Amino acid sequence: MATKSKASAPTTTLEKSLADLERTVTVGDAVLEATVERAFKFLRGVGTSEAIRAALAKVGYGAEEHDAGWRYAHAVSGYQRPVAAEPTKAIADAIAAIDAADEELFAISAATLKHRFPAQEKSLFANLSATRGPGAVVGMKTYLDRLTALETSADADDQAAVALLAKRGITPARRAELAALVATAESYEAPAAEVPAEDNRENLLRLRAWYEEWSGVARSIIKRRDHLIRLGLAQRRTASSIDDGEDPVV
Repeated sequence: MATKSKASAPTTTLEKSLADLERTVTVGDAVLEATVERAFKFLRGVGTSEAIRAALAKVGYGAEEHDAGWRYAHAVSGYQRPVAAEPTKAIADAIAAIDAADEELFAISAATLKHRFPAQEKSLFANLSATRGPGAVVGMKTYLDRLTALETSADADDQAAVALLAKRGITPARRAELAALVATAESYEAPAAEVPAEDNRENLLRLRAWYEEWSGVARSIIKRRDHLIRLGLAQRRTASSIDDGEDPVV
């Protein structure tokens, strides 16, 4: 009599191998790259709406899944972040404050360092510019981490560049305030576990797999269009788009 083999435990996105991800994530490179901004919008929508969180909680979306989304997004950017529990309004306010501060802060820093410390200016702003919305949180985190690296460097010019920026108002106290805003903007309910550094494509595939799962679930259970718009899963209708059908999940 044949014995039944034990069913294997479900594999989470985090545990899947790169080969598995390559088989299941079938979008092109352009869509894969665009997933980062879409995931940030989805995460912000969940983090700042109690109604959306309540709807998703019914199908198992909680702090663990929310944390996973942030970890995958951060891994693509090359770092992990701490999570602190904060109320919903504080999250929205922190994102808005960072969004309002980054352009001026980056402009002052770049103008100050460009001729006095060109090597440090190049290091500080490599692939970094001010942006809007949830993406500003990642940009500010990167900026602050790089300033800390310059400050703790053994190179005298690195330290002098940070000291000069302090005279422009980017003092240790101001940087601590901004770091606290970043921590608040990324918070949900529980601390995140660290994820080892991985190949960037693998990080993108993990983020895409997470996004496809939860955006698909959200589209199925959330019927209010304003909530879907908040999550980045629908667009505001215009006269020319009324007959276009449903918004695609990409």
